Amino acid sequence: MDFKDYDLDEIVKRFPLSENVPDEVVTKKLLANAFSTSTNTIDKWIDQGMPILNEGGNGQAYEFQLSHCWAWWHARQEADKNRSSAAESAVRAMQLELTGGSIGEGINALTPKEKQEVITAQMDYEAFQRQRGELIDRDEVVALLDTVFVLLRDTITTLPDRLERECDLDGNTVERAVIICDETLSDAQSRLTDFVEANDEKSKPVRRSLFDA
Repeated sequence: MDFKDYDLDEIVKRFPLSENVPDEVVTKKLLANAFSTSTNTIDKWIDQGMPILNEGGNGQAYEFQLSHCWAWWHARQEADKNRSSAAESAVRAMQLELTGGSIGEGINALTPKEKQEVITAQMDYEAFQRQRGELIDRDEVVALLDTVFVLLRDTITTLPDRLERECDLDGNTVERAVIICDETLSDAQSRLTDFVEANDEKSKPVRRSLFDA
């Protein structure tokens, strides 16, 4: 998100550097190190309004006042947070207004154009949440869990053989390791099954927005 409309003196007063951090003039590379990020990110921040002390050019490097960049970063974070809260409140207010205070049936009374406007507003808000890392796609989480569980299953299944080869374990110890690994996999499967069955037994989903089926 861009953050270009600000009073530099005002935000520096609101978000000062720690007394333990000297307010130095730094290069783009040093600024990236200070924020534990890349110079490409610094370039993006410049485009979004981060203050520059000297723009550089003709062999001269960019220069930044550390206190200015620190204040700008925190002010932008605050602005994004406020914008997110305002957007969330607006979406909720719109939903309640459309349904007369009860989410569920009001959207059916809208014209196609009005429905599209409401859907677009909610999609924009969800995109903003994803950009801030507040919303994760369910399919991405499922894919990650599938990958992790397959890795764990394969590792546990082959663990006794590896212990026998790499640790020179005797037959009785390896056999015991096989039993422990099998019990671990069985317990994990039972817990996952119980979780799925418990969720299947719950009542039908509660509508959280106008667009839930």
